[in-house]
Order: sequence, then C-alpha cells, then structure tokens
Amino acid sequence: MTKPIYKRPGRYTKPSNSKAKIREEKLAAAEAEEEALAEKERRSKVCAAAEDGKVKVGDGPCIGTDIEKERGVEINEEFARRQSNPIVLNDVELVPIPGVRYPSNYWEAIRLIQSKEVEQHVVLRELCKEDLWFLLFFILKIPVMNSVFGVNVCKEIREGPKTDTVDIWAREHLKSTCFTIGENIQDILKDKEATTCIFSYAKRPAEAFLGSIKSVFEQNIILKLLFSDVLYLDPAKESPCWKADAIVCKRESYVKEATVEAWGLIEGMPVGRHFSKLIYDDVVTADLVDSPDIIQKVKNRFDMSLNVGSDGCRVRIIGTFYAHDDPLVYITNLKDEDGVPIYHTRIKPATDNGLANGKPVFLSESRFRKLKAGNLYQFNCQQLCNPTPVGEQKLDSNLLIRVPADKVPKNLFKFMLIDQAGDGRKDGRPGDWWAICVFGVVPNRDEQGASDVYWLDAGGGPVGEVKAKEEVVKIYTRNGRIVCLGVEKVGLATTEVHIANALRARGRVVSIESGTLKVLNPMGMSKVRRIESQLGWPLHNGKMRISSNVPELFVQRLIEEMNKFPYWHDDILDAWSYLYFLIKDYRFGPVVQEEEHKPDLWEQIRQRSNRLSTDNWMTV
Repeated sequence: MTKPIYKRPGRYTKPSNSKAKIREEKLAAAEAEEEALAEKERRSKVCAAAEDGKVKVGDGPCIGTDIEKERGVEINEEFARRQSNPIVLNDVELVPIPGVRYPSNYWEAIRLIQSKEVEQHVVLRELCKEDLWFLLFFILKIPVMNSVFGVNVCKEIREGPKTDTVDIWAREHLKSTCFTIGENIQDILKDKEATTCIFSYAKRPAEAFLGSIKSVFEQNIILKLLFSDVLYLDPAKESPCWKADAIVCKRESYVKEATVEAWGLIEGMPVGRHFSKLIYDDVVTADLVDSPDIIQKVKNRFDMSLNVGSDGCRVRIIGTFYAHDDPLVYITNLKDEDGVPIYHTRIKPATDNGLANGKPVFLSESRFRKLKAGNLYQFNCQQLCNPTPVGEQKLDSNLLIRVPADKVPKNLFKFMLIDQAGDGRKDGRPGDWWAICVFGVVPNRDEQGASDVYWLDAGGGPVGEVKAKEEVVKIYTRNGRIVCLGVEKVGLATTEVHIANALRARGRVVSIESGTLKVLNPMGMSKVRRIESQLGWPLHNGKMRISSNVPELFVQRLIEEMNKFPYWHDDILDAWSYLYFLIKDYRFGPVVQEEEHKPDLWEQIRQRSNRLSTDNWMTV
C-alpha cells in the first residue's frame, strides 16, 4: 500500500497516479520518435532527389539557352518544353524570362510533388529556407521579383557575404524587400531561436519594417502550415509578445530579446539586450542631411548600437546616399587598425553604367524618365547612388597641373589666403576645416590676359581656432615675402586682428592701411557661384598648378572637393577663388620675350682682352 504524502502536518493528500503519467510520457516519446523517423525519411528522399539532379536549390535552368547542354547534361525535347512553359504554385504563375537562370529548378520540384516522389511540404519547406527568390515570389507573392534584376540580386545575396555588408542600392530597387523583410523571414524559418534588431534613424520607420514581417506571419497561411513549429496559427492570441515594436515566434529558449524588435538610433536605443543579427535600414533621410548635429548623432549612435549585438552577430546595412558626408559614407569608410575596410560595400545604381544616360536595370523607361526630369541632385543621390557622378562634375580635377618644386618660377607674387572655420565642438569633435594656402602668381599676362597660378604651400585642417592661428604664423614666416594676406570674414569674428597681432609678435607687420592685409567678403555672391565663376576658366586653360611642396593630404582634399562639388566641403576651393579677388588690384604686364643676352661692362673688357691676346705676335 502506498504511503500517504503529507504536504502539511495533519493534512492528507492522495497520491498522484504516477503509473498513468509514466505511460502517457512513454506514448508521447514514442510518437515524437516516430515523427522524427518520418521526418528523417522525408529528408533522405529530398537528399536522394538532389543527388539524382531532381531538386537543386541554387542550380536552376537557364531558359532559352544551351548552357545545360554545354555542361554535358542531356535534355530531351519534353524536358526542355516543360521548363520553358509557365508554372503555377500557390496561385502564382511564373512566366520564365528568356536567358535568365533561376535560383532553383522549380519545374522539377513541381514534377516531384505531382508524382508524389517527395512530399509537398518537404520540398516547399526546403525551398523557403534556401531560396530567397522562391520565398519572395511564390510565397510572399511579390510579382516584381520575376525580373532579371530581382533574380540576380537574390542569387548575389545567397552567394555573397552573410555579414558585415553595406548595400547602397537605388530607390525602388528591392533592397528593403530582399534584406529587411525577405532575408529576416528566411532567417527565422531556418533558426527559430535567432533574434534580430531592426534599426532606423528613428523608431517609427523601424516599426514599419517590422510591421511588414508581422503581417506576413499573421496572414500567410501557407507559411503557417509549412512551419507550424515556428509560427503561431493565431499569434495575436498565442504569442507571449506580439506588438508593433516586438514579436516573438515559437521557440524553446527563454531570452529577454524578442524574435524581431524595432528600434531607432536617435531615439529609443535598446538597453540590456544582445541580438544575433542587426540590420540597419533608412538610417539617414533627406531631412537629416540638413542638420550636421543630427548627422553626427546618427554616426555616434551607430557606433554605440553595435554593442547590442553578440559574439558572431551578423550585421546588414542598407540604404541610399543623400550626401557625400552622410552616415552611410561614414560607415563605408570605416577601417580596422590594419587599414582594411570593415564592411563589404555593394553599390547598385539604377542604370547599367551609373550615369543618367545609361539604361535602367530595373525601372521602366517611363518611370525612369519621370524621376530624371525632377531635381538633378536628388536624382543623382537616389537613383545613381552618387551625388556628383562623373558626367555631372563641374570641376574636373584631372585638369590640375602638378609641377616639381624646382620647376616653379622664382619671380612670383605670393598671396596667402585663409578660409576659416569655427572652433572645436562642445562634444569634443574637431571643428570644420581651415584652409591656409599660399599661392604664387606669375607677374605677367599671356596673350589671353591671364597669369599662371601656383599653389605653393598649405596647412590647417580640422583644427581649432588657436591651433589654426599658430599654423598661419608658421606658414607666413616660412614663405618669404607675402604681398598680401587675405582672411575671410565670418560673422562678427575678428580673426584678422588676432592674426595681425600674432604676426607682429614675430616681427611681421600686416595692416589694412598698408594693403598687406585684406578682409574678404562674399559681396552678395553665393559661394558656389563664386567658385564656379572664378575657377572655371583658369582650370580649363591650364592656369591652376600645384607645387610638389604642397602636402599630399591637402592635394587629395582639393581633388575630393572638386569631384564632389558643389555637394560637399569646399574650403580650399573657396580660398583659391578668393585669390582672384585679391589680384585684380595688381596690374601685371604682358609676358616679356627673352632678349638676346648682352654681357655687362667687365665681361666685355674681358672678352676684348682675350681676343687681343690671341691675335698679338708676342703670344707664346
């Protein structure tokens, strides 16, 4: 007789029916083992079919070509006819595009299902997990995926790096569809224990991306049937967390991170969480690029957000350039201590050559023409993925002339120009660039009425005001006689006074009264207009020359300013354009033709003496 169990003194509790419980557990274990064996058998059939060449994920037929024959695969006429015909799956019709090799052999997959060689749900599950294009086109029913561009990018995602990637694609070119929605869904179907965090510049756009995934898991019946071990039938009621900013699918682990969460970089950063995947989508918008402080905040928060990942965390970054110094440019330029880029960058413009005159790779001709007819800068950023593509560059850096220092003329009129910037930021960041440049002007005009200009020396950079003034004094004193020093006037700043005092302390006197110091004002002309009007003609006529003494750092900075003008910094360009306002007050004469050399008096006497000595009879 079983002894009574006492939970409390004086209280008797009936013993539980342990034998019945053990029997139920054994039955459940047997059923689970039987299901596992059945699943193993189904998978073995798929593997056998794959070995026989029946189902091949990643090796689909190339419709309308002889590639299969070139590989030595014998294809009879019936097989070729079947592959070239449209097929219907999940009420979605696939009309093959001639010349396109699809990721998988869907015709053979349907034949296997119809012949019952392999169970339907086994084939479809395998295709959903391994073929991103199949998932997007047949299961999520996105018709635009059946395009050359759509097929190729899905194959590139599957075959390319799985982490640390930056994908800069043109707008309306499926980047969010493929990465943020499609690949995330596929990752969950592969590994239900995975946790993903979607970051945007703010939380609301991130929630919109999560909302698309959430809707698929709520409404897509075929996914629920195929992946009943991952997806809830009624997630709003069954899931422990099903909200606008976080969803939890079926899983066995007990972790604080949801299956997918949505957060913003500049608001609502997660705390105390560590995800297995981080994806960044729309971290910059057109509104943000107009605010340098917000742009810098996004950059700082991106660096901070990497700490919510985990060891082995996958990172995907997608978006579109809005400016030459936006956060995506900052991310693509990140390098490790050995100078190796941290992220693999893929740029996909809307045209085949990356220029406005190219052929669209995805958009229709009518849609492309409509976008091109709008704002040129926005078109270059959003569709060509380059604010200043080669065909739109206003200042060609290839026209600059490099000159060795020993080939620079000696009789130059030297001018020093200063394009000043603000002091360091309160948050510890360096200030904008100071451009401190010394130019030499040939004091003669050619037949076109212009003088050659040589860039002789440079300094400055992203330094504060105190350091910049010290640099001005150093450059001024080492360049000999400076005809005039020009300082740009910025607001109410009195930089020219402080520089004059610093030079006076070193024994160099400059003043406005003597004409050796001039304060430069824009005179109502925009900076872009001034640079274009002053530098365009000299550049295209070989008048802008650079001495080899100029530090390469500043030369490369000038080249970058020219290539990205007018959508980037223009500090050195601004200083060079001001030079032409200074020299207009100096009247240079025409080029003097070299005259025949005439010896001086002593040389004439010596020559005459030598001549007489050779003609005299007394010469021995």
